[in-house]
Amino acid sequence: MLADWIALNIPWWVIVLGLIGQLFWPLLGVTAPIGFLAWRLRKKWLRAFFLIPLVLLLVSALVNIVPSVDRAVETVQTHYRIYEPGRGMTGDVSLAHDTVIDGVSCSPTATANLDFLGHLTECTIPHPAIVRGVPCQGRVNVEYRVRCTLSADYRRFGYVWRAGTLVIDNGSGNVVFQVGPAPPTLTQNGSSLPPNTEVQFDGGKLLAITAS
Repeated sequence: MLADWIALNIPWWVIVLGLIGQLFWPLLGVTAPIGFLAWRLRKKWLRAFFLIPLVLLLVSALVNIVPSVDRAVETVQTHYRIYEPGRGMTGDVSLAHDTVIDGVSCSPTATANLDFLGHLTECTIPHPAIVRGVPCQGRVNVEYRVRCTLSADYRRFGYVWRAGTLVIDNGSGNVVFQVGPAPPTLTQNGSSLPPNTEVQFDGGKLLAITAS
C-alpha cells in the first residue's frame, strides 16, 4: 500500500499522517500505561518521554476526526440545502420560509423536491389552496399535473368529491380518486362508496370502481 501511495506522488507528510491515523489504537495502548507510570513514579524523564506518544496520539485522533466532521458537514449540506431561485438546484431542498416555486406556495416545514431541470415535483403547502384547479391540503405532487388530498368539496366529471379524498390527476381527463372519510355523490348500485374505494376515469369517462 505504501508503494502505491508513493507511486501516486502523494506528499510525504500526507503519507506520515495517514500512517499515524492508522496507529490510533496502538498509540492509545502505549500512551495509557506510560502516562500512568509517569504519574505514579513522578520521574521527569518519564514525563518528558510520555509527551512523545501523547502528541502522536492527539495527531492520530485529529486525523481520524477531521474526515468524519467533513462527511457530517457534507451530509448536512446535501440533505438540508436551502433553496435559492435560479441556482439550478435539483433533488430535495429546504426552504427558509414560505416560498412560491413554479406557482405553488411551499412551506418550510418539510423539504421540497425538484426534478433534474430544477422544476418543482413535490412540496408541502402551508395552508389549503387551489393547486392547478384542485383544492389541496398538505403534501402536493405536481410532477405530472397534481396529486393531493382534497381540502374542500371538488366537482369533477359531474360528481362532487369530498374533502379528505386523494386525487391523482394525470391530465387529459385521466384521474384517480381514492375515497376519503366522506363518500362522493357517485354511487354504486345505489350505495355510497366506502372509504379507500378507488375510482378511475379515462379521458373523462368512468373506467372502474375498485373497492379496497
